[in-house]
Amino acid sequence: MAPSPLIARPAQRFEPRRKDLFAALATLGFANGLVIRVSDSGLARGWTAALMDTFDISPIVWVAMAMAVARLREGGDERASRPDMAVGLLCLAACLVPVAQASWLAMTGLGLYLAWAPAREPALRDGGRLLLAITIPMLWSRLLLSAFSGPVLTAEAALVASLVGTEHVENAVLYPGGSGVLWIAPTCSSLVTVALALLCWVAFMVGARSPWSARAAGWGLLACLAAMALNVARLAVLALNPAEHAVLHGPVGNAAMNWLTTAALLAVCWVGVRRLGAGHRGVDAPDRPTALPAPAPAPTRLMVFLAIALLAGVALKQPGAAPDAAPDPRQASIEATMDFLNRNGLAVRQPRRDLDLAILRGTGPDGCRLAVAILAPQGWHVGVVRHMAGPQDEVFFVYSGTVSESQPVWRTRLDLYEALLLRRLGLTPAHRPVLGVVADRACRAKSLPWGELATLPDGGAG
Repeated sequence: MAPSPLIARPAQRFEPRRKDLFAALATLGFANGLVIRVSDSGLARGWTAALMDTFDISPIVWVAMAMAVARLREGGDERASRPDMAVGLLCLAACLVPVAQASWLAMTGLGLYLAWAPAREPALRDGGRLLLAITIPMLWSRLLLSAFSGPVLTAEAALVASLVGTEHVENAVLYPGGSGVLWIAPTCSSLVTVALALLCWVAFMVGARSPWSARAAGWGLLACLAAMALNVARLAVLALNPAEHAVLHGPVGNAAMNWLTTAALLAVCWVGVRRLGAGHRGVDAPDRPTALPAPAPAPTRLMVFLAIALLAGVALKQPGAAPDAAPDPRQASIEATMDFLNRNGLAVRQPRRDLDLAILRGTGPDGCRLAVAILAPQGWHVGVVRHMAGPQDEVFFVYSGTVSESQPVWRTRLDLYEALLLRRLGLTPAHRPVLGVVADRACRAKSLPWGELATLPDGGAG
């Protein structure tokens, strides 16, 4: 007797294969982590120019991500377990947070979970290692620079100064002859290129299916040292040729340096895996990429779920993402500071924009000379401000209406991150300018009513 068509069949449980689930989660986390940077780059520079420059993201990152997804899809056909689904839910929740860093944290957790997969699942372990390596340049190196930019950039400035034979003031290297300073910005730090070198080496190791060993770690260290040496040499050339700074540090010079660094990394990593392959020749390697069957297509239900989750994550990250969603906070700081100085009897000239900061110079009674710099909250400009001071000048910093002998970096950073989070949520945070002041004693600058600049009106445009 045939079963009645009216009898409902039991609903099938959603049990995707592990390889499909993890590949989807990796794609979801990567896309949500990049959406704000891609959107900002396209809106600021034009979509064609941003695309040609890979949205200011190294091609090494894009290639490594494609390799990670492809490698995950080479796993077995085992169904996802309950721990796998729990990891998936946590990753999904993190991707729905309207802050891109949460997605990179999810990628880190997923990478750790996969990197310690059983030895019988080499594809998942390789994919996890690649995901972990991708988060180094996209998240962890940036956090490290944000938290420790002072000592990191100061150490790099000391190294560059020793090469060019001059001195340094924190992260500012004096030009030969004392004509000015080379300010080392966080984006110019060797830590950025070292993070990419580490990712490049992991990608080569995974692509070649080379076993990890002390020799492999040595070649990875060599790639990192090569990247650091190239970047320090570039900074030394900039310090020795201040007249050519616009060319060497402009679009042409930066593009040439990026290509040179990428070529050097590829060469070192290629030689490294070749030498490792020769050293391990004859070792049984059952997981070679030559005879792998083509991965089966992912289930339709999983692809639909991935598309919905991706759209939801992107939509939640859009409020306030456009560069013109709020006026320029630095311009608001300049205008408010100029008005403040004029009200207090100082004649202020038009601001000079140099070294990625604006400097207001003014004069007052009794030969008073004063300079006020609008500083980055991360503390990157402290060395430049101290270099501006002469023997008879006093240097101090103003934040939230309080005068101090040094910039309260941890406080200004925390307030910056709070403001960024509020802006991503579509809110208007308060804006508190960070000022560095250099003045001679005749100005009695510390006695000025700096509390008037504690918070700019209407949030200072954020």
